[in-house]
Amino acid sequence: MMFALGLLIAVVAMSAPVAMGGESTFEAVVSPAGEGVIVPAASVPPGAPTPAYEGASWTPTRSDVHLLEGRLPEFLRRAAKQVPPNAGLGLAPTTAQIRDLSARLRQFRRQYIGVTIEGHRRVRMSAFPASGFPEWRERLVVVLGGGCSFWRTDFDVETAQFVGLGCNSPR
Repeated sequence: MMFALGLLIAVVAMSAPVAMGGESTFEAVVSPAGEGVIVPAASVPPGAPTPAYEGASWTPTRSDVHLLEGRLPEFLRRAAKQVPPNAGLGLAPTTAQIRDLSARLRQFRRQYIGVTIEGHRRVRMSAFPASGFPEWRERLVVVLGGGCSFWRTDFDVETAQFVGLGCNSPR
């Protein structure tokens, strides 16, 4: 079966718990670099289908996310000069792909998930295109394929350093 552009993207939207009155429990966060939501640990189902949510165990704070976002543009500038390891976050992007991500940073929405890796609390930022996901503020966005239109990084809250950068596979 042939799909447009030969690209197969499978999108799975998982329901998030809903607070009293029907409001989402995802907390909106806006920064100069972009718009996102904090995903409560309870909203990530055990055994979520991608590494993007592996290790989810705590809920980031607004200050954790603001610190990450404040340092993200510089991290991407440095990463374009020396590509960081993917650290299990997907495929390592090329220098050209990192430059593209950096140039289009505001065109990506984000979901922030608290993960614990080897005893370190990290905020996992999962980024995806701003269009095409109308329920991104209420549901996890899980995409298989799509290349660097879907990318993630971990931010260690104790050291205030980024750990890895990864993109989805092209298909």
